[in-house]
Amino acid sequence: MKKDYLVPTRKWAGLGIVKYSVVGTCTPYRFHIILCDNPGELRNSNEFIEVYGPRVEGLDAAAGLTIFNRDIQAITILLYSASDVGVMAHEAFHGAKYFLSNSVLQVPLADESDELFAYTLQTLFQEILNTMWEGKVITINGKIS
Repeated sequence: MKKDYLVPTRKWAGLGIVKYSVVGTCTPYRFHIILCDNPGELRNSNEFIEVYGPRVEGLDAAAGLTIFNRDIQAITILLYSASDVGVMAHEAFHGAKYFLSNSVLQVPLADESDELFAYTLQTLFQEILNTMWEGKVITINGKIS
């Protein structure tokens, strides 16, 4: 069985990871949703660089960041633990696009594929919400009730 590259271990302690989940897909690719205190700092940590390669200079990831990595068949979504719903939707869009356009599926974003993109975005966004709020009720304005 292939080792899961990013399942937090003791060596990830102190990096500000608040919650973590893995979402499987119909392909070998998986979504890794990580809620953390500082996405930019986590992205440039030595532990993360071991997986993703060189440090990213000038990275502006205060609220969120989505990373596609073909080598490890992963789409990783880093979100600030207090992200608002708009940032979550923004990163979910990037994740859905990476999954459909850049993975083995190679589906372009076009009129003919917009429904596939919409369903993928909907499913991924729901997974992000489930990770973020774990079953709490969300009101229309995105606040936890």
